[in-house]
Amino acid sequence: MRILIIIVTYNAIRHNWIHNCLNSIAESSVSPDVFIVDNNSTDDTCDYIKSLRREYILIESKENLGFGKANNLGFEYALKHHYDYVFLLNQDAYLEPDTIEKLLQLDLTGYGIISPLQCNGNGSGIDEDFLEFLGPRQSPDFLSDGISSGFKDKIYDCNFVMAAAWFMPIETVKKIGGFSPFFYHYGEDENYCHRVL
Repeated sequence: MRILIIIVTYNAIRHNWIHNCLNSIAESSVSPDVFIVDNNSTDDTCDYIKSLRREYILIESKENLGFGKANNLGFEYALKHHYDYVFLLNQDAYLEPDTIEKLLQLDLTGYGIISPLQCNGNGSGIDEDFLEFLGPRQSPDFLSDGISSGFKDKIYDCNFVMAAAWFMPIETVKKIGGFSPFFYHYGEDENYCHRVL
């Protein structure tokens, strides 16, 4: 099972974002490859990544490509090198050690995009933006389970999930393609979800 994590960076040294993100991947129980597109950072993001002992695929763009176009480079690499899954991960997000392992245990039949539960920065609660799209009209089982009996180890259906952490079978990319070039930053994930639906 070949998994490619795609991270788009821009000035990711601040708040130790890229350090925490890459550290969490290194501690994962499943070992993915990591493809990083740097959007012309003005800090030491690229130097930091190159200084690490682990090998990463790093593309240093001479311009800021935006979120979608940069991720599309990762999609192209994944297709060319026959990966089974891609995992889009924001530079300021990080994984629990068993996140990928648990995602692989799910029956993904019929799903184009899966997201693990996205929590706030310190893990004390669900991210507000993530929760906004899982209300009673968007995903009734999610709210009901959370209040009455606790979340289950299952997939909760919804029409949109923000692209801070998207786990996707490569078949999704083959069928849907990449992000639309009409969206530079913001809205591209919503457009992609619509196309997947």
